[in-house]
Amino acid sequence: MMKSISRWVRYPLILLALALAGCASGLNAQQQQEYAMYKERGQVQVVKDPDSSAILGMLPGGGSWYTGNYGVAALNTALWPLSMLWDPANGYNAATSANYLATRSYLQEQQRKEEARLKTKRATGKLSEPDYAKALKELRAKYTITPMNQILTQPDTKQELASNTRR
Repeated sequence: MMKSISRWVRYPLILLALALAGCASGLNAQQQQEYAMYKERGQVQVVKDPDSSAILGMLPGGGSWYTGNYGVAALNTALWPLSMLWDPANGYNAATSANYLATRSYLQEQQRKEEARLKTKRATGKLSEPDYAKALKELRAKYTITPMNQILTQPDTKQELASNTRR
């Protein structure tokens, strides 16, 4: 009787551990679009290399250890060599997520600093109110990633849109 109970407990725990360790969610669709735009603009801040993380994922928990997911890493180490099935993808996604978050944080800080400089110029009279409003609008457009911004910042697309509206 005791042996059958332990089997009923052991297998669901193993399946639960596999399910939790195999969660390779990464970025959602909107974040992937933003990250692609950051890459196009050369703005990505690399804090973890996704390719290295994927390669390290072949070692016991390596991708997770590298990206700082220590709980998952311990589980992946315990489940190695089975964890080689999901840890490279987990590591890659975790590194990409870390880079995305670092990029967002860096760009928000840069925008804050540039807005503070503009406010200082306006307060000291070096920038008129209309010029300040124009510069602020340009600054916010520089740091805003939206599908519309993506379309309108490409010169060929602007010409296509203008020609389509004339027809």
